[in-house]
Amino acid sequence: MAEIQDIYTLIANACPRSKAVLVCSQLDLLDEHSQLSAELESESVGSPRSGDLAAEIAEVESKIAAATVEIKLQSVSASAWRATLAEHPPTPTDRTFGLSWNGVTFPVAVVAMCAAEPTLTAVDVQRLSEVLGQGEFYRLWSTVMELNLGSGDLGISVARAARFERSLEVTS
Repeated sequence: MAEIQDIYTLIANACPRSKAVLVCSQLDLLDEHSQLSAELESESVGSPRSGDLAAEIAEVESKIAAATVEIKLQSVSASAWRATLAEHPPTPTDRTFGLSWNGVTFPVAVVAMCAAEPTLTAVDVQRLSEVLGQGEFYRLWSTVMELNLGSGDLGISVARAARFERSLEVTS
């Protein structure tokens, strides 16, 4: 059993979890890379076309690197999470899907709240979700969920997060 002094040390040394997510602003480059890679795989080794494809892939990869931004996300305190959750209550439709948050506004708010570098406002995150598409935004959202509700070595599903949030409501 932990001694009270150990608890104080644990609290004093606690650090938020963080994770960087790479986001490419030019999704067409990702598609082009996939297409070229598939073509290269279908070519026989050493064929004249394979060298050209490899060069094209390298060029696209450099464009992808130039169009990619790293967003560092960081977990927040349980009280900040609960306060944001309370500010974004579920709609009746959200409740039918088992969510304990507003499925439209809560993800945007918590991604903004967890964005450590660069810092982002909810307006910034909303704009990102509009231009990046659902898949890229989902990577940010799922990382925020993992950092705040998941364990270090297990993924977390939205359904599991919803059950966890409902359990908080019952105990609060």
